[in-house]
Amino acid sequence: MRAAALGLGLAAALGLASCSAPPDTADTIGPATTLPPQASIALRPVVRQALPCDELPSEVDPSSVLPNEDPELACAEVGAAEGIDLARAEVIEGGAMGAEWVIEVEVADDDRVAANEQFNACADLEESCATGLLAIVVDDTIISAPQVDGRDLADESFVINGGGTDGFSRSEAEDLVDRISR
Repeated sequence: MRAAALGLGLAAALGLASCSAPPDTADTIGPATTLPPQASIALRPVVRQALPCDELPSEVDPSSVLPNEDPELACAEVGAAEGIDLARAEVIEGGAMGAEWVIEVEVADDDRVAANEQFNACADLEESCATGLLAIVVDDTIISAPQVDGRDLADESFVINGGGTDGFSRSEAEDLVDRISR
């Protein structure tokens, strides 16, 4: 199975990620979570990062600015949203990824083309995603803004890993899966 990884690092301004195959030696935590039909995330290209949430520059449209989940981090200006339904989300032990726990997700068949358009625009640093960062948004809040390092990531499952050297704790990964699956 080919899958890619997106880092959920929200350290400093917005996190960076790398794309790689998921760990072959990962241990899953019980069965995969089969998500309800309404389970979705929004993918939004990051236009500008590290904006002060309380004092936006005059040229920035406030409706295009979203807060980060971590209140200590700055806001980000984001581009148009692409709602993506997920078919599966699963918490697995990170193993070779270097992260303690990761979330393996699979995009619903009907949304793979749209998701890949967003991933590819960021991977190719197209004008619509010149930063290469793609915000993963749940409930109008950025939960991650990883650097997209690969194309067509939605063709198969991909992994979201926590930021920093320790990655997610098990409870953080489980909480994120719960939030995505509401």
